[in-house]
Formats: sequence, C-alpha cells, structure tokens
Amino acid sequence: MYPWLIVAFVAGVVVAWVLLQRGRAALQKEAERLKVDLAQCQVSLQAEKEKLAWVEDAKRQLGDTFKALASDELGIKAEKLKKTAREELGTLVEPLKEELSKLDMYVRELEGKREGAYSKLGTQLELLQGMQDSLKEQTTVLAQALKSPTVRGRWGEVQLRRVVELAGLADHVDFDEQASTESGRPDMIVRLPQGGVLPVDSKVSLGAFLDAMETEDDNLRKNSLAQHARALRARVRELSQKAYWEQFETAPEFVVMFVPVEASLGAAFQQDPELFEYAIENRVLVSSPVVLFALLKAIAYGWQ
Repeated sequence: MYPWLIVAFVAGVVVAWVLLQRGRAALQKEAERLKVDLAQCQVSLQAEKEKLAWVEDAKRQLGDTFKALASDELGIKAEKLKKTAREELGTLVEPLKEELSKLDMYVRELEGKREGAYSKLGTQLELLQGMQDSLKEQTTVLAQALKSPTVRGRWGEVQLRRVVELAGLADHVDFDEQASTESGRPDMIVRLPQGGVLPVDSKVSLGAFLDAMETEDDNLRKNSLAQHARALRARVRELSQKAYWEQFETAPEFVVMFVPVEASLGAAFQQDPELFEYAIENRVLVSSPVVLFALLKAIAYGWQ
C-alpha cells in the first residue's frame, strides 16, 4: 500500500509542477501582453499629450491672431470715426465760429458805444450836478427872500400873473391887477363872459412852512406845520371878511385865494383836514396853481 501512496504523491507533485509551469507560462504571456498594452497606452497617451499641446498652441495662436485682427479693425474704425467726427465737427464749428466772430464784433461795437454813452452820461451828470448846485443856491436864496412878508407878497403876485398868462388871458383885456374897492384891492380881477368879474387874491403864508422844511427835529417840524395851517386858516378868514363879491355887481359869491406853493397847501390840508370846508363855508375857494390854471382855462374857453 505504501508504494502506491508514494507513486500517487509523486504523480501529484508532477501534475502540480506541470500545472505550475503552465500557469507560470500563462502569467508570463499575460505579463508580456500587459507590457505591450502598457507600451501602446503610453504611446497613445504621449500622442494625446502632443495633440493637446498642439491644440493649445493652435488656440493661443488663433487667439493672438484674432486679437491682432480685432485691434487692427478697431484702430481702423477708430480712425474712420475720428475722421468722420472731425468732418462733422468742422461742419458744426465753422458756422459757430462765424457767429462768434459776429458776436465779438457786435460786443466790441456795443462796448465802444457804451464807453461813449458813459462819457456823455458823465458829462450830463456833471452838468446836472452843476444845475443842482445852482438850483440849491437859488432855492436857498429864494427861501431866505421869502422869509420877508413884502418879498413873499410880491412873489405871490408874480406867480399869479404867470399862471393867468399861461391860461391864455391878456392884461387889461381879460384881467386887471390891483383893482380898488371899498374893502381893499384884490390882487387881480378876472373878467368873465357877460360882464362878470372874479376876484383873485394871492396869499403866500410860508414863514412857518419854511421853518418846518428847514428843521430836522420832528417835534419842531410838527409844531411848525400846525402853525402854518393855522396861519392859512387866518388868511381865509381875513379874505372872507373883505367880501369882495359884494363890491362888484356881477361877481360870483366867492373869492379865489391863490396859494402859489402846492406843497405848502397840501401840508396845510394834511394838518387841518377841515380847512377846505371852512374856506368854502366862508365863500373862499383855496386854489393851487394847477386848480387856478384849470379854472382860468375854462374862463378862456368861455370867451371864445
């Protein structure tokens, strides 16, 4: 029994060795095949790497080419745009330059006229200043002269005559001065249509008014104006008492009291609001130069 066991063992070892050799040969063949496959894969991988590198290089070159082409095209378009813009801007600027040139000429001409006008204005202002100074001196002299009652009375008569003549009336035809009556002599009688006469007396009560105009003290000015209003009311009363309308057969039942200074009359009415009504009640028509002129003008039209 032992010899068979040995034979079987030996046979098993031989079979195992044969199988081992066969497996080893198969493994070697598989390893050789894998090596071949690996080599092919490495070749393919290298080829792919070279292809990818070529593609990347081609992309880079193509991008550079596109950039260069785009830059050149952009430069060309920009140059065309600049040229077009210069041409269009020139078309717009040329008329504007002409208008600006005309405007500059107009401004220069206007400036020359302005300088000439300023020069003339300066001369006129100097003349005006001289006239103002002269008027101020004359006003001062007149104000000083009018402080004298005699001078004021004569000045009022002169102003009355001027207004009458301005209205178109003639001396000894349409009016007479200093006509005597039993109650006195009115400064003037104006002849009315159909033989009527209108007595006119000039009253220049300016003493208190001039004092009010000269002072800078408000209280003194107020007191002087109040005194001026009282003085004018007294002149109305005095003139009413003379009753000139009774001295002439065809005279209206009132007498005209001529006040030659409009401002003084306005100041009196402002200080004494009832002064006008008081005068009318006493048959005295207080008249400024404007009112008297209108009245005499109406009389002049009546004679025509």
